Amino acid sequence: MSNSTLPLAPLSCTPGLFLSTLCLPLVPAPLFPPVTLFLLLSSFIGLAVTCDEFLVPALEVLCLRFDLSEDVAGVTFMALGSAAPEVVINAVGTMKTVLSEPGEDDSAATNLGVGAIIGSGIIAFTVIPGLCALSSAADSPLVLKRRPLIRDVGT
Repeated sequence: MSNSTLPLAPLSCTPGLFLSTLCLPLVPAPLFPPVTLFLLLSSFIGLAVTCDEFLVPALEVLCLRFDLSEDVAGVTFMALGSAAPEVVINAVGTMKTVLSEPGEDDSAATNLGVGAIIGSGIIAFTVIPGLCALSSAADSPLVLKRRPLIRDVGT
């Protein structure tokens, strides 16, 4: 019997399956790359729209209310806003592992959670600035302002 004559199984995506896997195991193999790409792009578009509509106006209000310069707001509030979700998710995962039922060896999972929290900071402060420096064109050097550079390197 060929694949074209096989009856299709009914698709059932329960809420639990959706929360854990986005029902991706139910997607046929030929459609998996386009569906995954669509989900990835829609996530990036959703993040961009959310930042444009909510995060940037909130930062502007904080700058006006606390009489802060844009540099200071970018270093503090923007850094907190961009790193907080990752740190919170990793911290919650680590705490869930630590507080889980005894009997299993949870040291590997706990170490992984702590490593993820520390590793995200290392990536944020080494890889991202390095990629920014590498991405600047060779014929037009990257121009940095002295005061913000000294402030950011010194902290």
